[in-house]
Amino acid sequence: MHNNLSIKIVNPVLGDERAIVTVLKKSWLDTYLNKEYDITIEDLLSKDYDSDKKLNQWRETILTNGSGEKYICVAKDDDEVVGFCMAEKGERVDRIKTIYVLPPYKKLGIGSRMLTECMNWLGKNKNIYLEVASYNEGAINFYKKHGFCVLNESLYYKELPSGKKMPLIGMQLF
Repeated sequence: MHNNLSIKIVNPVLGDERAIVTVLKKSWLDTYLNKEYDITIEDLLSKDYDSDKKLNQWRETILTNGSGEKYICVAKDDDEVVGFCMAEKGERVDRIKTIYVLPPYKKLGIGSRMLTECMNWLGKNKNIYLEVASYNEGAINFYKKHGFCVLNESLYYKELPSGKKMPLIGMQLF
């Protein structure tokens, strides 16, 4: 059994990029399969998670972490990355870009701790916005618990490499 207290929320270091990608891929496969929108394992695996280009983008994000418009924190159980959250400062609004926790580590408060870390980095100067798959009830409820409200219903937004579209809704912190 995993203990929330043994999980540390820290800045990632070079070498964590592959583990971040693994969390991303496993989370997508666990979260985004959907019969209604005909999103299959093949659709999800068509996404470019771990090409050299993507890994280099993650390395760049780690190297410049917090100094520009992006901030990322990771949850580590010992040295294993088990979750991550990324925030981005924008001209008009700030955004929570992604938050993922490996399935066995969900419901331990890790996502809340990472979200708080990212929201503290963003500060309170601008509205904080995010997008979430319209059928991801767990995430929608998680964000509502943290003060986010649904702004709009299902604007098709995330197009997968397969051409299928994942319906997203916008949420904003109020």
